[in-house]
Amino acid sequence: LSYMTDIITAIQMQTSAGYGKSSDEFSVKELIKYINILMKYELKQNLINLEINTKIDEETKLTGNINNLVQVLNNLISNAIQAYSKSNKEKKIILNISEKNDDIYLEVTDFAGGIPEGIKNKLFKEMVTTKGKNGTGLGLFISYTSIKTGFGGNLCFTTKQGEGTTFKILLPL
Repeated sequence: LSYMTDIITAIQMQTSAGYGKSSDEFSVKELIKYINILMKYELKQNLINLEINTKIDEETKLTGNINNLVQVLNNLISNAIQAYSKSNKEKKIILNISEKNDDIYLEVTDFAGGIPEGIKNKLFKEMVTTKGKNGTGLGLFISYTSIKTGFGGNLCFTTKQGEGTTFKILLPL
């Protein structure tokens, strides 16, 4: 019953998520809980392991709208899931959460082969998709905007062709 209540709460949060500034406080622990709940099915369906490494006190408080941050992380993890082809042997996504110089870093890393050269410079600026008719190209643009405006943070990435990609979210404490 508790698990179902958590799922319903997480879905309600997502459907009522606004994108404006918010002074709500939430813990790293709460953030991880909602990501696990909302991503569990998609990860299981695609036989992908999500490894979450917290190098920070999970009671650390963040300020902003938790719904927006959960949505951004879900988008990054979903993109990583979709980047894996059926031929990849070990399908793993790593979410690292750490703190440095009064900033929180959330890094989503996949090992799915990297982002094509022609798309890298357009990712946050235009409606770009590598998913053909199955993608809108809005996910990363909205994620980038949400982190910039809702948290005063930044979203960037590094990618290596043939290896993988890491999306890094910087949030000021």
